[in-house]
Amino acid sequence: METTLIEKVEKPVNDTVAQANAIVVVDTETRLAAAEFLKVIKGMQKQVSDTFDPIVAKANAAWKEACNQRSKYLDPLKTAETALKNKAIAYDTEIERKAREEQARLEAKARTEEERKRKELEERARKAEAAGKAAKAEELRQKAEEVHVEAPTVQAPSVNVAGQSTREDWYAEVTDMMALVKAIADGKAPLTFIAPDMTVLNKQAKSMKNTWSYPGVAFKSRKVLSARA
Repeated sequence: METTLIEKVEKPVNDTVAQANAIVVVDTETRLAAAEFLKVIKGMQKQVSDTFDPIVAKANAAWKEACNQRSKYLDPLKTAETALKNKAIAYDTEIERKAREEQARLEAKARTEEERKRKELEERARKAEAAGKAAKAEELRQKAEEVHVEAPTVQAPSVNVAGQSTREDWYAEVTDMMALVKAIADGKAPLTFIAPDMTVLNKQAKSMKNTWSYPGVAFKSRKVLSARA
């Protein structure tokens, strides 16, 4: 940035700020003086804007063009990355589902085999008891109670690549806003779970002014002084 541009505005701006800070408004005369000096400040603001706006506009245009060129080539790569990640996750999810199904099948098979062995032992115990072999019958019944068939553990095949990992990313989704609000009102959920939409509330305040109010909300006003050069 040219030094002459800074020199052009630096001293006038510093002088204007110093004069503004020195003004004390205590009566009608000083109030009028403040009002008049506001015009000076607005004029100085325009001078600064006229000096630097062309430079800002040029730099902004160059920045936008650079961003556009970057996005032109970077965005397709990001899209491709997301698509490929989704394919990989879909594959991992499917093989995990199949592993769970196979685990469930093997566990069901183990339970069936366990039940078969238990019934077999109970039948042998019944026959032993009928033959007067009480001790043997008791031994067989004890074995029937203790019989256990362990199902093999199924591990889903995993792909390990240096620098890559998969994790569970938990997130919240509000499915019933009124239920959430009621839970907060009942003390079953913290108030921090929701936040007032100040943009909407401020629009309502400007529209309704002091003619309407909502529980827990106050529409207020403050004075704003407008000034032109």
